[in-house]
Amino acid sequence: MEKDVGPVVYWGVADLDRVRERLPAAGCAHHRGPLTAQPGRRMAQLRDPFGTAIGFSAGARRR
Repeated sequence: MEKDVGPVVYWGVADLDRVRERLPAAGCAHHRGPLTAQPGRRMAQLRDPFGTAIGFSAGARRR
């Protein structure tokens, strides 16, 4: 069973795929996603070397 990660802070980024390509070289591991949260908006989570989940979001935001 996967350990619960608790609350996840999301950072807005211009290019989600680039973040997902680059952060594993810094010791991060893919956790969840990417998924389409809304039309034009994608999200993903990675884990840092200490196991903390960090979220990234790219694309349109509607208010």
